[in-house]
Amino acid sequence: MTEENRLKSIEKKIDEQSREIKVISDTLSVIAVQEERMKHIESQMHGLWKKYDMMTDPNNGTLPAISRHQASCPRHQIKFLWWFVATVDFGLLVMLLSLLFRTW
Repeated sequence: MTEENRLKSIEKKIDEQSREIKVISDTLSVIAVQEERMKHIESQMHGLWKKYDMMTDPNNGTLPAISRHQASCPRHQIKFLWWFVATVDFGLLVMLLSLLFRTW
């Protein structure tokens, strides 16, 4: 093998290795971007779990406070109030419809 052929062979191998290094470099860049995205998503998930834990905390969480408040509500009075409002609204609707059809 001549010196020139040997140099060309070495140059060819160096070019192949350069392309492979470029592919590896591009792949590492993609992995780095994905890792940053995963870290961001993990921090968001951590924040959501923290909010969930704060909501469900039995001592001072929002959901137990709502449950305690609902337990203290006068249900029968509220049902009566809704029936009263529904009856009045129905009466008003009938009156408005009768006025509307009278004008026609």
